[in-house]
Amino acid sequence: MPRASYGDRHCISVICGDSTQATFDFTSRVVDFFIIFDKHDKSKPRCLAVLCEHEFVVIDLLKENGYPTFSSPYLSCLHSSPITCSQHVHNCPDDLWNLLKEAGKDQLGSSYPPEDWPITGGRSLLSRSNQHDILLTGHEDGSVRFWDVSSLDMSPLYTVQTSKFFSGDHEPPEQIDGEDEGWPHLRKVGLYDPFCDDQRLGVQKIYFDAAEKILVVGGHGGQVIVLDINNEEKNIEIQLIDINLVKEYEYFNWKGPGPLTPKTGAIKVSKGFKPSMIVQITPASCITAVALKTKWGLLAAGSTHGFFLLDYVQKVPITHRCTMSPDDMGSEGGTLVRRRTFKESLRRSFRRLRSGRRSGRRRHSSRSGKDGAQHSPTGEEAPVQRLIDESSKIGEGYQGLVRCLYMVDTFLKDGMHHGPSLWVGTNSGHIYPYTIELPPDGQRRSHSVQAYPKKPEIHLKHNAPVITMFVVDKDGNPVQEDLIESAQEKAADMSGNHSMIICSEEQFKVLSLPQLRVKHKEKLTAIDGSKVRKLGVISLRNPQGDSDETYYCLGCLNNQGDLNVFALPSLRQQLKVNCIKREDLLGIQSLLFTRLGQGFYLRSPSELQRFTLASSQELRPECVLNLPGMRGQDSEEEKDSSPDREERSADGEDNANIGGRNTRESNEDISETRQQTTVVQHDHSDGNVVQGEQVVKSARYTSTKSQKTTTTVVKTSQSSRVLTNGDHTEVGEPSR
Repeated sequence: MPRASYGDRHCISVICGDSTQATFDFTSRVVDFFIIFDKHDKSKPRCLAVLCEHEFVVIDLLKENGYPTFSSPYLSCLHSSPITCSQHVHNCPDDLWNLLKEAGKDQLGSSYPPEDWPITGGRSLLSRSNQHDILLTGHEDGSVRFWDVSSLDMSPLYTVQTSKFFSGDHEPPEQIDGEDEGWPHLRKVGLYDPFCDDQRLGVQKIYFDAAEKILVVGGHGGQVIVLDINNEEKNIEIQLIDINLVKEYEYFNWKGPGPLTPKTGAIKVSKGFKPSMIVQITPASCITAVALKTKWGLLAAGSTHGFFLLDYVQKVPITHRCTMSPDDMGSEGGTLVRRRTFKESLRRSFRRLRSGRRSGRRRHSSRSGKDGAQHSPTGEEAPVQRLIDESSKIGEGYQGLVRCLYMVDTFLKDGMHHGPSLWVGTNSGHIYPYTIELPPDGQRRSHSVQAYPKKPEIHLKHNAPVITMFVVDKDGNPVQEDLIESAQEKAADMSGNHSMIICSEEQFKVLSLPQLRVKHKEKLTAIDGSKVRKLGVISLRNPQGDSDETYYCLGCLNNQGDLNVFALPSLRQQLKVNCIKREDLLGIQSLLFTRLGQGFYLRSPSELQRFTLASSQELRPECVLNLPGMRGQDSEEEKDSSPDREERSADGEDNANIGGRNTRESNEDISETRQQTTVVQHDHSDGNVVQGEQVVKSARYTSTKSQKTTTTVVKTSQSSRVLTNGDHTEVGEPSR
């Protein structure tokens, strides 16, 4: 390849005789490649295996028409486009699982050959799982990918590409008949594509209801896409709903980019998810929160400017509200902001001086009080609390940015009658509760849904952003249907005595409903200076108890990388352990809690780390690789040939030739390493048990001939971390 013209390309050319058959263009640097020959004819090349910097690609050389690539059963390209958000679905229904697998096969059928993966090797020793777990990842290019995470391996199932529902520069150009592509003919190979032509396509929030098979995708350009499952290929028309959040502010001027343009007319969609409607908000700012209640047929979404509530059954908006503060309006360039005069600026300056003097007197009096308390023999030592500057926190972002949305059936009007409600939390600590009135079941499509704001609104004194909210009954069970999936898990008590748990960046509060009185709270930032980053309600069971009773806890990750577990509803701390380095901002930002106490986070843009907080969710990545001459091979094969074991292709190569030289030689030396972490059990007063164990196996194959050594290392997937409790616990990777 001429370096002057193709210096920025990563290419491999296939040359047969004096002519170039094809030139493969990769989006990342080529590290190494080798040829896999046919089993029956050693002189006939079958496949080209290419190891790139960001992916592993195998190309079929037998089909010159297109040179298709194989679908890899492992080493999948997780970061084909940068991951922006994620969601975990536990115990996916069988009918939905089968639909996703069929739709995924149809997607791969046009791009991949039907032949089997040409590389064979190890076998997985993991037993088959009766439950199907799915991990959804949203990406920067507008795609949502479904992954099978039922066991420790991770394989792709299906991909939803939302960019094809919009028209713009991101669409591939049409090929004109007779147009010369030039020489050489570059064929783009691989899935890795880190560049996106339009940032508005990026997926910011996803919500998937597995029971009703409805997917909601919130984008960077203010678009909210509602998709439902489709069993066959058909032509559809997309319905667009526009909602102006700043309609009351006539002179508001939005300086950001405009909205995306949905395609008009009939659009052909294949088997899988199809869009039922697209909601476009104005201004076209990033979607920051979504909530879906399929039982009520309601959809809510929020942005940096406000939120809306939509009836997606009748496809009409119910209510909307602009949550922007005057300071936000000023930063956006709104002309409705009242400008400060010179007198007002002087008045504000004198107020700051007076407040500074008063605070100085308070500090002096508190210091003298402290000295007196030190000499008091009977006084108990109170925990040290830090003084937090509220004005500096608010300046970290938009005050009116909607951080969380929550729809729940609880007691908001009075203590005798429960009903639907909507709760909205913002970046400045404001919480807007709404009561929702649904028409009778027989009149759901003919009568409209009403939503009314509940007074008074809640304003947190510390002005910290609201991360999440949820309601629990008197026993601490969450009032949330999607968390109750088995007979052992207790359903919420709807007789009364509900409590709303509000989690901000700095503290947790438990409010009684419907009085909204503070029952108790747990301070975090004032004690140790940490701030909450990720939260999740998890269910734990006591494996040593006689019953399988479930206990609900609150999992928390702070900005220091520490994992905390709090009991519900008392908010007593049950566990604290370090999980991520505080410098690892990507890992902290991407962490996700699962319902059963596991979690995922990005160790790097291309690596997903899995951990567990529950002893019932032990993670043991075990596999075996049988090599010629391996000691104990026969006994190992007999042991692993039982019917309850699943045989899978893991990693390795059969009859592969690297650079024309065979790497399989005699004089094998096999060494097996078994590494195991310490199991620590912590029994709490309420019966919760948090423990775990991990086992990592690796096999090392060494061959020696003429003082030349070639080493092939086959390992399991990245070891899964297990978090334990103790005064000092190191949670890290196994020794190498």
